Amino acid sequence: MTVRVETDASKCRGCEMCALECALAHVDAPIPARARISVFQDLGVSTPRICVQCESPACVEACVQDALYLDEDNGIYRVDEEKCVGCGACVAACPFGAIRMDPVTEKPLVCDLCGGNPRCVEVCPFDALTCVRKEDS
Repeated sequence: MTVRVETDASKCRGCEMCALECALAHVDAPIPARARISVFQDLGVSTPRICVQCESPACVEACVQDALYLDEDNGIYRVDEEKCVGCGACVAACPFGAIRMDPVTEKPLVCDLCGGNPRCVEVCPFDALTCVRKEDS
């Protein structure tokens, strides 16, 4: 089963509840800069940015250390922090601006979909995020 989070920028109000919950879930601190989802704001328009779990991800192709990989158990892309050298090639390669570097670990922040049950979706008060599950063919 393929899982991904879809965003609807027309519903986003920029509250960053998604980023706060993501950071709490992953680093036990409500620090949006350490979340795997971000809310881009430009001219009063808020747009959530999160990994879309590409079929042929440019970030994986760009990683010279093979630190980004597809977890065969659940079909979710992950970062092997032992292999990652923090070069940022994956950040530059992502066409959606969905990857950024953790300011503490200096490793890429790639959405892991909370293991298949994304907490950002659960806490969004405006329904700007939707969890989509699709059976693999």
